[in-house]
Amino acid sequence: MRKIWQFYKRRPWRLRELESGEVFLNQRRIFIMPTRVGLTFCVILLVLFISAMNYNINLGFALIFFIASYAIVDLCLSFRNLAHLYLSIDTARLYPVFAGEQAYFACHVANRSRYDRYAIELNFEIADRHPTLINVAAQSSRAALLPISTTKRGWLAAPKVRLRSRFPLGLVRSLSYWRPDARILVYPHPEENSPPLSSKALHPGREKGEEEADMRMDEGDFVGIRPYQKGDPIKHLAWRQMAKVPFDLGVTLLSKHFEEDGNGAIYIDFANLPIEMDKEMKLSRMTSWVLMAEAQGVPYGFSLGNDVWAPALGVPHKLACLRALALYES
Repeated sequence: MRKIWQFYKRRPWRLRELESGEVFLNQRRIFIMPTRVGLTFCVILLVLFISAMNYNINLGFALIFFIASYAIVDLCLSFRNLAHLYLSIDTARLYPVFAGEQAYFACHVANRSRYDRYAIELNFEIADRHPTLINVAAQSSRAALLPISTTKRGWLAAPKVRLRSRFPLGLVRSLSYWRPDARILVYPHPEENSPPLSSKALHPGREKGEEEADMRMDEGDFVGIRPYQKGDPIKHLAWRQMAKVPFDLGVTLLSKHFEEDGNGAIYIDFANLPIEMDKEMKLSRMTSWVLMAEAQGVPYGFSLGNDVWAPALGVPHKLACLRALALYES
């Protein structure tokens, strides 16, 4: 039993190491398993063989051996259909996605032999349904997009890929496994119905009942001290002035007032979000605001942990902010 268990652990289809670069499918990586049709075929042949022996029918033996030869040919062709293929992942097509969307790994299958390959099924081992079916002509290559669902942010490593073929008769099934060293970055899912990105919503002096400001305008010039209003950032509290105000005046909180500089820049700051919000909800809201600011052409600064960027616009700025959101404490 110990030897059987050691052999089981050494089986090549139990791939544990990531394989980078181009992978060659040699003979040791191809496995042959009978299908349900193949098992039924074997049972029928066995019944015919027993009947021919019982009644001593020579033509029956000839028919059985003739039909069995088709099964042997099918086994050889099915093995050759997967053997000596070259597999690789197109790293240039590993596009980031948002959580909840489909991520796609572009798998390249190269056939450098003189034989055509037919009906090769590719899919991830964890997703047994709806495999990608391709034909690869001799001295050519084909690309197959393997989809996988995303549920959370961060790096999504490619699961184990399974190649399968029932060509040509479907009596046997050839198998091979591959674990590519590839991953896709998954951004947080943008919050639905997030607070609007407008100057009124970002201004400290908003109407009562509106949600507490989660982003702030560029500070601009210091004007003076005023009573604290809902939505003022905590960092704007005038601590020195509050210490000098008598309590009997009824004013306990004072805030520094800044005049807007007119550049329309906003700051998306993780520290200014409500404390009662979950961390993932905060990241989801910040993701929504980054997309809204880019769509509306509003320059925005960004602050998340140690990642701080000055107000800017453009694809590089957006991708840097989204990457920081995806990898925050992950």
